[in-house]
Amino acid sequence: MQTTRINLSNINRNSIYFKGYKPRTHKEFNDVLKMAEPYLENLPKAEQEKYETFKKKIHLTKEGEANLHSTDTLKAYLAFKKLLKYKGNLNLIKSEKIGIHNENSPFLGEYAKSYEDFYYFVSKSGSKIQKTYRNLYNAIYTSKKLERFKMLEKCDFEEAFSIGREMLDEEKKAHNISPNQKVTKETTILPDAVYGRYSTNVCKIIADDNANTDWQSIILVDKYSRMGPLLFPRPLIKLHEIYHVKQIKPGEIEKEDNYLQELGATIDTIVKNDEIYKKLNNISQETIVYYRPMAQNQRGKSFNLGEFANIFRTIKTIKNLRSYEEVLITPEAIRYLQNDLML
Repeated sequence: MQTTRINLSNINRNSIYFKGYKPRTHKEFNDVLKMAEPYLENLPKAEQEKYETFKKKIHLTKEGEANLHSTDTLKAYLAFKKLLKYKGNLNLIKSEKIGIHNENSPFLGEYAKSYEDFYYFVSKSGSKIQKTYRNLYNAIYTSKKLERFKMLEKCDFEEAFSIGREMLDEEKKAHNISPNQKVTKETTILPDAVYGRYSTNVCKIIADDNANTDWQSIILVDKYSRMGPLLFPRPLIKLHEIYHVKQIKPGEIEKEDNYLQELGATIDTIVKNDEIYKKLNNISQETIVYYRPMAQNQRGKSFNLGEFANIFRTIKTIKNLRSYEEVLITPEAIRYLQNDLML
């Protein structure tokens, strides 16, 4: 196995930060907050407290300056920048729609640092590890034979949908979101025709600096689940796109052809699908289920998604990791991918 030792604690995040709606200097950050401050006076008390919370969550460096790479710092910047832009007009500030995730979304940026560390790790690793992750992407995400990922039977889908919805509700509850609040927008219009080259289900960043638009991301989910029918219950598709929102750093712009962002989200979906199957059939989570047919690596060698799900779930649980990006850079995961799956 290729051994890679990369210190993630000393990353120069300026070198890898994806450009977008972010403050370029501490002066720019401080100026926005200072100029927006007068507009707080005329806001209702509840709104004033919300902005105070944004300020309290700003992360500081050892030098006492705002950490311009922190998710909470960037959320505060976007909030005060919008307050300044609209001069405290709440009707304009709060004109949010279903499926929109901006600085107010508790999902936004939750895994941003983990994803950034993963991106850095891969970019600094040798070609063997980079090829491993690319092969994994081809095996679990871009496979032309989608039936390989059929882990549930058609007769199970009604109950599977119910369990998936419980998972979605639990995710909302963990982020202080009401079960009745919609966090994705269902559409019958394919996003390909509206937003360009994207799949039917999509997490898309909407931002146009030239048009002076507000930064935000949106989740669109096909109402009829035309993408991958009978593969994943629709609540899991929604959770997959929510995972992408968690990867996004507030204010960043869309990344082109970045296959790495699909790895953690797709592993999460496979693990959750495995959990649903086990709940449907009263199987313990520790048991390996042998699904048929199986996924394949680049050599045509088959591997079982049940074992795959268990391995990644176990590493994440034992090491108490937050995201699957954190799992993917562990020696155990790399050894499994390279030696066992031959990716």
